[in-house]
Amino acid sequence: MLGGRTLQEAHLIASIHELFSSDERLLEFFFHHKRFDLRLPREELLNEAQALGPGAWILIKVGLDFWDGSGRATVNELLRILDEETLLSVMGAILKFREI
Repeated sequence: MLGGRTLQEAHLIASIHELFSSDERLLEFFFHHKRFDLRLPREELLNEAQALGPGAWILIKVGLDFWDGSGRATVNELLRILDEETLLSVMGAILKFREI
């Protein structure tokens, strides 16, 4: 355990951190500020994320896919919505996530 976290939890956090590297506010939006958990129930998180814009919304969906598979992000959405730099960040986060 690392500071109360398992290695897998620490790796998951690192992957999501990399995923949200283009907008650090998404970390605060995604995680509860006092515990290792989502800030809101999944559906509420997705609904609120829509107000952040399409790019942030798809990143939250990918984050939920990392978290528990509930985001249902599609390759079509990634390619259609994200700019090249953000798409490359997502790909890097996916590769990091695979290491879990």
